[in-house]
Amino acid sequence: MCAELVGLSTVSSLDPKVDQGNIVFIHRLGQWLEDIGFHVDIRHLPHNQQKANLLAYPKNTELKILFSGHSDTVPISHNAWQSDPFTLIEDGNTWKGLGICDMKAFFPLFIETIKPLLTNNQALPVGLLVTSDEETTMDGARFMTENLYKKPSHVIIGEPTDAKPISSHKGYLAYAIKAIGKSAHSSDPSAGINAIEVMHYCLEKLIAFQKLLEETYHDSSFKVPYPTLNLGLIQGGSSINAISDACRIDFEIRPIPQMSTDTIVRQLQSICDHVSAQCQTPIQLIPLYEPIPGFSSQKDSKLIEASEIICGCKADAVNFTTEASFFSAKNIDTLVLGPGSISQAHQ
Repeated sequence: MCAELVGLSTVSSLDPKVDQGNIVFIHRLGQWLEDIGFHVDIRHLPHNQQKANLLAYPKNTELKILFSGHSDTVPISHNAWQSDPFTLIEDGNTWKGLGICDMKAFFPLFIETIKPLLTNNQALPVGLLVTSDEETTMDGARFMTENLYKKPSHVIIGEPTDAKPISSHKGYLAYAIKAIGKSAHSSDPSAGINAIEVMHYCLEKLIAFQKLLEETYHDSSFKVPYPTLNLGLIQGGSSINAISDACRIDFEIRPIPQMSTDTIVRQLQSICDHVSAQCQTPIQLIPLYEPIPGFSSQKDSKLIEASEIICGCKADAVNFTTEASFFSAKNIDTLVLGPGSISQAHQ
């Protein structure tokens, strides 16, 4: 089953030329789940009929514990692969293939674990949710949590955590800032406004904001105990002998759970407004997708308590982001726990 799922490409990307659907993957997984006795409901995303979520739930009892995971993978980095990414390869005690760790193997493991229990005719209050677009917009989880017609009391997100329980993780914001200048010949700089020079002031403000975040917020449960801001991509100019009329920088922020994403966005807009007034030129703040809040499990969580006993270790906090915050926001006891290591994901 793992080999078949790896062979079905489900890359998600903000670049429409790279982005793919997940319909074949969802229907294949749905068939396996129906074969072992689940009721399977497949729902397309309203804005994209090539993307779908799957909810499998028991036929003869209520749904209490929902296991959840995403169907999509990051795009292929060809330089990082020495084999076909869509062919599962066994190398010693390791399986290699695009998405095997993050997180296609989770679904066959769920099926193989639950199958013998179902054959004993037990009324198991357990289901499975499979989402789309986790690696980009998280639109699949957003849609399902807003339209969760089968609301469980507990959710376990099966992301790769080395089979250790995770009770909190950071959020994620992805934005671009675009400085608009005025083109002119480089021999007369006063005739134009150099957008690259304007971006210099934006960068100064962003780096100062980065330091402010580090100094203001702290959570010792995280290995990196403060919010991070990463400047990831910069583009600008068209020619060495022309005044640049546009410059853009793409960046991410990973806030700790206690922080408000709305407050961060207002602070970013304030930076743009300040530089725009200083340089007398438009500055645009562009969201790459909707902010994802940080996640922190409920106090006195029965799910965390049980997982710590079963796994034999205390719940931890991680710097990466999952879909957990969307379920937790609906007052569902939520945990992140799954096979494989995040250190092997996205490569």
